[in-house]
Amino acid sequence: MMRTSDWLSDKAYRFIFTRTPRVCVDMLITDPHHRVLMTRRNIEPYRGQWHLPGGALRKGETFAVAAQRIAQRELGVAVQLYQLFEVDEQLSEGESGWHSVTHIHHCLLRDPGAPVRLNDAEADAWRWCDKVPEEPTVTFHRRAVVRYFTDLAAAWEVKQ
Repeated sequence: MMRTSDWLSDKAYRFIFTRTPRVCVDMLITDPHHRVLMTRRNIEPYRGQWHLPGGALRKGETFAVAAQRIAQRELGVAVQLYQLFEVDEQLSEGESGWHSVTHIHHCLLRDPGAPVRLNDAEADAWRWCDKVPEEPTVTFHRRAVVRYFTDLAAAWEVKQ
């Protein structure tokens, strides 16, 4: 694992990100009640939309380590990767366009009773969702949440 001091500056990272794809780790975090934790973005892209918490994978990190780092930094909680849920790709047009390859991992809270505390400026609200939010939601995250609840409903039907 690289030391934090070995990571690129934000300015250098943003420059490189305009020229090469970025690998992201987003988390579909669920609790024992099968609810999904979502946050409302406070920065671009997608400002004001509900989304799954996540961020960039750093050199030398595994997906599990990145998810733990991001969950602790953004939410103040510890998570455990359960399984890769899906992979999505986002492209933005224009001179400042970007290209992200996002690995959405289903994650479980290590301590389901732990309080969620937003720790950075990237989100201004959070909530547990037991259905797909009606408010504006990042498109590819909405698809993942729809799939999660659809799969969950199908599993309940099989059990019945």
